Amino acid sequence: MRFAIQLMIDRGDAAGETQEIISFERTNGALLIDELGLSLEEAKSALAALQIAITDAQVMDHSRRGRPCPCCHQPRQLKDKRTITVRTCFGKLALPSPRYRCCRCHEGPGVVAPVVAALPERVTPDLLALEARWASLTAYGVTAALLADVLPIDKAVNASTIRNDAMRVAERLEAELGA
Repeated sequence: MRFAIQLMIDRGDAAGETQEIISFERTNGALLIDELGLSLEEAKSALAALQIAITDAQVMDHSRRGRPCPCCHQPRQLKDKRTITVRTCFGKLALPSPRYRCCRCHEGPGVVAPVVAALPERVTPDLLALEARWASLTAYGVTAALLADVLPIDKAVNASTIRNDAMRVAERLEAELGA
């Protein structure tokens, strides 16, 4: 038996888009415990692929909407294409971040990067919350290993990253409580 997980993207226009996220095979006619449902690795791969497909669609849409000049509504000239890295519970994302030259019709910076402007934080709140919660219960290195075991996070997560993120969350909470 072949199974496929697909993502349907509806941008509101007439033509929707469907992408296959992951497919996997199971033995025909046999019900085996080790082939029942998704394995942990298949689930992690599916979540990581789904996260990439969804965020790519979101970033492309935001970049497209950010291209016209807000004053004259003409499309701004593409200066260059860069990427930004965002860490999520479902892995590191290398998001395309086009930069556009500004029109001469108004004063302001010479270049705009809509994706960079929209995403000043590079770690999602869900991942920060998990890291802080787990780091409060066990050592930073153990937290990094546990996160890598259960989530489709890259193996590059290390104890110092967990510590820095947990400290950032603690500072933010202290600032909110002190205000």
